[in-house]
Amino acid sequence: MEFDGSIANMQKHEKYDTRYDIILGPGDAGPNTGAGPAFKYDNVNMFDLHLTG
Repeated sequence: MEFDGSIANMQKHEKYDTRYDIILGPGDAGPNTGAGPAFKYDNVNMFDLHLTG
């Protein structure tokens, strides 16, 4: 599945320094994302996301 989006919000998960709660929104506007789907990832690290590019 491919989703052209950007990080709308990213915060540390609870007290951890390497785990995050992340919300992805459509497009490349980041926190200024308008209407569209959003995906939330709870308690993940960067390796869990298998990011490319």
